[in-house]
Amino acid sequence: ILTLTITAILNLIVFHFFADRFQLIDIRDMSLFGSHIRYGILMGIGLGFCLQQIYQGSRYRNHLLVVSFFFVMYTFYSQVLSGIIAVLIVLFGLLVFILWQRKQLKLLFSSFLILILMAIGLLYYLSMPVHYPPLCMEKYAEMEQAWNVRSTLNYDGLDKRKQPIASTLERYLASKKLCPNKEGVQKLTEEDIHYIETGYADVHETYGGIQARLLDIRYQLHHATNPSGHSILERLEYWKNAWQIIEEHWMIGVGTGDVDDAMQEMYVKRNSPLTMERRLRAHNSYLTYYLTFGIFGFLFFL
Repeated sequence: ILTLTITAILNLIVFHFFADRFQLIDIRDMSLFGSHIRYGILMGIGLGFCLQQIYQGSRYRNHLLVVSFFFVMYTFYSQVLSGIIAVLIVLFGLLVFILWQRKQLKLLFSSFLILILMAIGLLYYLSMPVHYPPLCMEKYAEMEQAWNVRSTLNYDGLDKRKQPIASTLERYLASKKLCPNKEGVQKLTEEDIHYIETGYADVHETYGGIQARLLDIRYQLHHATNPSGHSILERLEYWKNAWQIIEEHWMIGVGTGDVDDAMQEMYVKRNSPLTMERRLRAHNSYLTYYLTFGIFGFLFFL
C-alpha cells in the first residue's frame, strides 16, 4: 500500500510538472514504473487490501480511509479502463459483502438491479456515434495557413500521437463549436494549440477522468478507420488474429516457442491494417494459452 501511494504521487507530480522533460504525451504515459494496465489493476488490489485492513479494525484505519479515497480518485483520473473496472469490482464486492453480512437481501437485490441498469445505460451510451454538427462551411486552405502561423507542427504532418494534424485540428474545433477556418483557429487559446499538438482531438478529452475515456472509446468504436493507435480497436484486432491461429491449430497449438512467429505470420496472412510496430501478441491469457498448447492445454489452464 505504501509503495502504491508513493509511486502514484510521483506519477502525478512528474506528469503535471515534468511531462515535457520525460516526453509524456498521453495520460496513460503517467504510469512511470510499468504498464499502465497492470498498474491500474494493482490499484484495485491495493484498494482491496486497504478495505480489508479497515474491516479488520487496523489501528491505521483513518490513514487507510484517506489512502482508499486517493486510490479511487487516482484510478478514475488516470483513465485506465482495466484499473477502473478493477476498482469498481472491489467497491461492488465490498457492498455485496456488507449487505450479505447484515442480511439486507432487498438492498442486495436492488444493488444488482442498479448494476444491470447502469451496464445497459453504458452500452447505450457507447452505441451512439460522436457527432460534430457542421456549423459553417469548411475553408481548409485558410485553416491550414492560420494553423501554420500558430504552431511549429506542420498542418500536413502528424501530432505527437502520430495522428494527422489536419483531422485532429478539425475535430477539436468542432468540439469547441468553432468553424474550420481562419477565424476558428485564431480563437483557439495557446493551451488549445498545445492540446491539439499533443493529439487531443476533442476538448472534452482534456478534462480527464472517466468521461474523457468513454468519449475516446465511443469515437474508436464508430469512427476510427484504422485500429493502430486506438487501444480498444487494437485489442480486438489482437484477439481476431489469435483466434484465427486457434482455428488452424486448435488441437495441440503452435508450441510455446512459436507464439510470436505465429502471430506475425497471421497478421501478414490476414493483411492486418495494424502498423508493423503495433502487431503485438494476443494481450489475453486465455487466448494465448489456447493458441500455444491447444485444446488440452487450454482446459488444463482453466
